[in-house]
Amino acid sequence: MRFSRSLSSPRTPVEVQRAGRAAFRNSGMLQVLIEQWTACSGCWSQSDFYYQVKQRRRHRQMGSRKWMCKSEIEAKFGSKEVAQQIIAAKSSDPEIAQSHIRANPDLHGLDSEETRQYLIWDHDGDESVVDNVTTTLFAAADKDDGRSKTRAVKDKKGRKKDEDKGKKKKKSSSSDSSSSSVSSKKSSSTPRKEAHQELWNPNDKKHPKKGKKGGKKVKKDKAKKGKGKKKSSSSSSSSEPRETEEERKKREEKERAEEEKRKAAEKEKEKKEAFKKDLRKGTQALSKICSLIAKATTLDDRLRNMSASVKGAILAEVTPHLSKMKSARDRLQKSCDAAKEIHQVKVPVKDEKTGRIKFQQFPILHPHEILAYLWNEVKIELRQSDVAEYWRHAWQVREPWAIGCPATEEHIPIGLHGDSARLWSQNKFEKVMAVTLNICLFRPRSVRFSRWCLFSCPHHLVYKNRTLNAFWRRIAWSLEHAFQGVHPLSRPGGKPLLTKRERDHGGQQLSSSGARWALTECRGDWEWHVQVFRPKASWQATKVCFRCPAQSKDNHLYWAHGDDCTWESAEYGLQAFISQRLKENNLCPLLTLRMFQHPSLLRWCTMHTLNLGLAFAANGGSLVLLAEIQYFGPGSFSDQLDAAYRDFQSYCRTRRIRHSQPPFVEKMVKKKTGEILLTAKAYNGRLIAMWLNHCLLDVVQNNQDNQLLVLTSVAMILG
Repeated sequence: MRFSRSLSSPRTPVEVQRAGRAAFRNSGMLQVLIEQWTACSGCWSQSDFYYQVKQRRRHRQMGSRKWMCKSEIEAKFGSKEVAQQIIAAKSSDPEIAQSHIRANPDLHGLDSEETRQYLIWDHDGDESVVDNVTTTLFAAADKDDGRSKTRAVKDKKGRKKDEDKGKKKKKSSSSDSSSSSVSSKKSSSTPRKEAHQELWNPNDKKHPKKGKKGGKKVKKDKAKKGKGKKKSSSSSSSSEPRETEEERKKREEKERAEEEKRKAAEKEKEKKEAFKKDLRKGTQALSKICSLIAKATTLDDRLRNMSASVKGAILAEVTPHLSKMKSARDRLQKSCDAAKEIHQVKVPVKDEKTGRIKFQQFPILHPHEILAYLWNEVKIELRQSDVAEYWRHAWQVREPWAIGCPATEEHIPIGLHGDSARLWSQNKFEKVMAVTLNICLFRPRSVRFSRWCLFSCPHHLVYKNRTLNAFWRRIAWSLEHAFQGVHPLSRPGGKPLLTKRERDHGGQQLSSSGARWALTECRGDWEWHVQVFRPKASWQATKVCFRCPAQSKDNHLYWAHGDDCTWESAEYGLQAFISQRLKENNLCPLLTLRMFQHPSLLRWCTMHTLNLGLAFAANGGSLVLLAEIQYFGPGSFSDQLDAAYRDFQSYCRTRRIRHSQPPFVEKMVKKKTGEILLTAKAYNGRLIAMWLNHCLLDVVQNNQDNQLLVLTSVAMILG
């Protein structure tokens, strides 16, 4: 309460009162005022917020032009050469010579080089002035509301009238020296008047310039000049009308209009400058073109004058390069045209707001168009003998997917791979699903050159398998035409072709060599296959496999091998796979392909099967076995895990192998269910298996009688 009353108190300086009004409903400005009020113990006139001493330095030169003869100029500059240069410069320009050169007026018309006079600038002297001015710190003093300015103007006019009564105005002299000195005095005195005017507080009884009793002492000479001129400021402040709300709004609107007008003028100026800059650049480019044309014309004239033999030699050198450039240009144009032919597919996706299904378009590339481009434009070449050997080997070992496949030895094997990945951004991460196409026998030096993305979709938009089925219908339609080796005559569902390029190539061969392709692999991890085919079996359920009747209970136990195995000979064919292991509705369209004759066409990711499967059990069992015989030293299991991690780091460091494996802890090895599984990333799991194999070989050399250690070492070597 004391702070809020101090902002409106008549004893508070006017600048602080204006600060309080400006900080109304502004927590940041009010916080500054509260801090300053607390620091000065409630006395605003002693606060750092109110006053600041500011030093200003000015350098002032005073001088005038004088008429001097040649000898005086030489004496002034102390050099005849400088004097001669000044005289020559003034005589060379007719306009300057007319006003800066004259005959000596005392000689009454007689003129000679020695007596002729020249108008020369003469510096009388200069001085440096340092002013100490006390100014207000608060920015609102600059943004005055108009009332203090009105008082200052009125008081200034009153003082001028009092001064004019007892003084007579002097006429300004015709010489340039007097005018320059008067202007310099005015400019130097104006800032001081404004500074003292800004310091005046209307609540004080006297003006600072009206004697010792009126306010603060600025300077002794200023106080002496103001003796006897006492005037009350209360009468002027009481007679002054306050600014109404309507007048304040009009003033603010006027200021806003002026600000908008100024911004518009600045934009117009920027546009003009940009236009001038563009015009300047265009002029420069035009001049370069003109110079090139001139050079080309000169070169053409020289070529005309050459003999026919020289011309023929030049053309023979240039023509092959021109043909290469032309062929490269044509290929680039075809590539650009092919890039424009990215198709769109309308798929059902999940609406994040309502949770229902909505339709959205995604880009998709057709496999048959990618293969046609690779064979016709990129010129990929595969030996036909390698393709035939691929099929002969599959038929010889009686691969189930190859026995019933209608493909011939000339069909080039291709594969599909689906997976999802997490992409991190600045604010969140997204999971994206994608499908890529590859040629099984095409293995360039870099793997990235052998994978071509067909489509991708954010994982949070995927609705069950309905979203992917819309993609698979288009992919299955394209793969059927790739199997036949011809461009399609219609779109899926018998719809007409859309683009002119599709209509022109309809029914023609995909490649000039007559190549054909057949799908032989459909790869993915367990999550991907579950997302696409929705099998009833799961590794956590009773039915653990969707290619055979293996179970974790009752009959067909999956861990039974040898003579007791009953599930190995009962592997499902295509019909049994669909009826026994897949759900009845919304089947994947890939099952309709003529190449899909057996579920063995589905391939599981090797990394997930081995590194993230069998390696967990093998690494965990080996590490626990080494800890039981205290290979890493005495102590508890946690102490031995710490020692084992240090040994693992030393193993990788000596072989210069990088890894991201964190320290081993007990819960990483022994699970709550009682299982022994050393979980790790796929790459780290492979390194751990190599390190454990090294440790087991070291132990077996000293403990060859321990059969468990020997068998474990052999198993890790084979793994």
